[in-house]
Amino acid sequence: MVFKSLRAFVDTNVLVNIVYSITLHHRLNKPKPMILGLLESEKLVLYTDNAVINELKGGALRNLLMTVDKVKHGWCDIEINQMEQYCIDELSYLLSKGYVRVIEDDKALEVQRRALQNRPTRRVCWKGEVMDQLLSSGPSEDIDVVNSLLYAYDLLATVPRRGGPGITTGRLVFITNDKE
Repeated sequence: MVFKSLRAFVDTNVLVNIVYSITLHHRLNKPKPMILGLLESEKLVLYTDNAVINELKGGALRNLLMTVDKVKHGWCDIEINQMEQYCIDELSYLLSKGYVRVIEDDKALEVQRRALQNRPTRRVCWKGEVMDQLLSSGPSEDIDVVNSLLYAYDLLATVPRRGGPGITTGRLVFITNDKE
């Protein structure tokens, strides 16, 4: 596979920070974050999954917003609910532009999805024994994200495109700022 851009899978913590920094730029005229330039120029495509999106909307975004210095960041008279809505609107914008793509919903990956679902021999990471090994050594609350990462790796980096014989090797960068 030949890619025109770097593709990376982001977890909840990273996605929250990206969405927040881009929201600051668009809503409060803060300097443009470098990552937005990379996304707009299509040098970078961010992938995530529904578990991350749900986690972001279900509490991670609010947790971040509750810890920011509202005065320093320019949110002086804006309530946290409004800040949260601005960020969710920004996430919707990023999704609509294709800067952030949800792995389960990306139409361009339909062939790869069918190959993984129907042909278990195509799976490198997204299989039971790998998941069992990771679960025995990692925190159980991350099971959905780990499962998504393994699925994303096989989908984006190893399943061949139409007519491509065998499994093509590739890299999928996983970006996180989890301390554990």
